[in-house]
Amino acid sequence: MPSLDDVRRQLRALAVAGLSVEELWRRSDATLRKLVPWDVSAWGQVDPATLLSTGCLALGAPFDSAREAVIFSLEHADGEVNRLIDLVHRTPPAGGLHAHTEGNPARSARFGRLLEPLGLRDDVRVALMRDGFCWASLYAYRREGHFTAEEVATLGVLSGDLADGVRLSLLRADASEGAHDEPGAPGLVLVAPDGSLSAVSEAAEDWLRLLGPDGRLPSAVAALTACLWSSSPGPKDLRLQAVDGRWVVLHASHLEGAGAAVIIEAARPIEVAEVLCAAYGLSVRERDVVGLVLRGESNRAAAKALGISEHTVKEHLKSVFAKVGVLSRGELAARLLHEHYLPRRDAGVPAAARGWFREPA
Repeated sequence: MPSLDDVRRQLRALAVAGLSVEELWRRSDATLRKLVPWDVSAWGQVDPATLLSTGCLALGAPFDSAREAVIFSLEHADGEVNRLIDLVHRTPPAGGLHAHTEGNPARSARFGRLLEPLGLRDDVRVALMRDGFCWASLYAYRREGHFTAEEVATLGVLSGDLADGVRLSLLRADASEGAHDEPGAPGLVLVAPDGSLSAVSEAAEDWLRLLGPDGRLPSAVAALTACLWSSSPGPKDLRLQAVDGRWVVLHASHLEGAGAAVIIEAARPIEVAEVLCAAYGLSVRERDVVGLVLRGESNRAAAKALGISEHTVKEHLKSVFAKVGVLSRGELAARLLHEHYLPRRDAGVPAAARGWFREPA
């Protein structure tokens, strides 16, 4: 059996192999199962602004839309265990069904409606998180035996490495599709172990020109990667101002044997897609509230994040529900999922680097 460090090195190598998200998941699945075995798995790509599905891959069992519908319906069900909207607030962001229910999985509606009919005995769910946002999910299932607390924790520890792979795949896809034409599109820089640039996307070239003299590695990128490789812990993210006045954020990921990957993007929040706001006539503040509540934040937490009162949050939600034609958070998530996410996903529209679908030009 490989060690955790061995698996992490393999995952980091896959992240820079230029794979599509689906192929990345297939190879990551095979790699992880050597460390934590399972029989069936479901990998899901989500919009980090809403946690709603933008892509999926089932391994070990054929994809079934009816089973997927059960998963979606339980995601906002009161009392359900290890929902994605709960996992994103945990450290590590993972949970096992058997462990969480203290050996009584029947406490979860998911067990009776999904696992038991398929002859599955346990599952582990992991939110693939980076920089406070969820980019994908991994749900793994066993027909025999249960996931131990150590196995659940191990998968949770690898959450960030798996999320990095998804982000890098999305950035490469954007670059190959010419998405760099979008103003302020995220860029990707690969830095070799000797500190030189080994690969730069077109969007990243634009950012680099705003961060330092042409032909030279900006000092901010050099400092960030040097800190990443040093023996002492240091920041993996850096915020600075470009020469045109815009604030820029750099996110660095260590790639074993291949240097580092640095994502460069405008310092703007992950937000609900503008197309959704336009569809229902949501205001800017209503958009902010929708994003927070769909990511599982309470009214109190949303109020604190936005610097407003809980009463104001409730009023915004009441307005959103009226505009969308729903009565609850769960109904809101279901309406957006079925009217805006699944039609695009099922039509094969890929997700872009910031999580929402890549809209046609």
